[in-house]
Amino acid sequence: MYALSELPDLITPLPIYVAILIIVIAWRTRQRRWWLVLIWFYFMSTPAIANKGIAWLEDQHRPIEDLAPFQGHAVVLLPSGMNRLDPALGWVNRPAESGWERLLVAVETAREVGGTLLIPGGSFTGPSGEPIAVTMKNVIERMGIGLTEIEVETRSLNTYENLAFLADRLGDEPFLLVTSATHMPRAMAVANQLDLNAIPQPAGFLKSDVIGLRSFLPSGSAIVTWQVVLHELVGQQIYRLRGQGA
Repeated sequence: MYALSELPDLITPLPIYVAILIIVIAWRTRQRRWWLVLIWFYFMSTPAIANKGIAWLEDQHRPIEDLAPFQGHAVVLLPSGMNRLDPALGWVNRPAESGWERLLVAVETAREVGGTLLIPGGSFTGPSGEPIAVTMKNVIERMGIGLTEIEVETRSLNTYENLAFLADRLGDEPFLLVTSATHMPRAMAVANQLDLNAIPQPAGFLKSDVIGLRSFLPSGSAIVTWQVVLHELVGQQIYRLRGQGA
């Protein structure tokens, strides 16, 4: 049985599911309305349309350009990682692509405000694996980036736990929260539910401000974009059902 937390990954291929459903209905009713499938696929595979969906998520929070008022604030970096099979090391934790973007913004923000960088995140490969928070801390140190303080929390395995397990450490003090722009609405909903004083500092924007002719031609990238949008929308609803998001 799949856990409730796995539902976003099951539902995000929804465009494909709908296309299959249209085909089955058309076949069973002997109404060969294949044009419905073509329209659906055009809608879901057009970058200009997908861009509207991703913009709706990302435009809810904008990056802070002037960090001067936030001197001394802590910075919380929400990790984005995955487990991969390394031929030499076996299963290991590695930051995902969005994880690198988050890390870059978090480091730049922490250096500018001079606050402690807090990184939560346990191991995706079980208790014996290196926590993703430790992995990201090691990356920062190996790059020779000079930060005064880096603290890690190594038990949390999802967005809610990332913030819940830091709640006592953060208290009611304001802090800068760094995560992907698409993930920020869900992260802020969790922070609000936990009565944390989070200030959003989104990273890794996916939307495009340049829409041309090619944006109306079908592309596989649009399907990927819709998967991101659906993953976050489903994740938000699951957190609300659990009482973990405001």
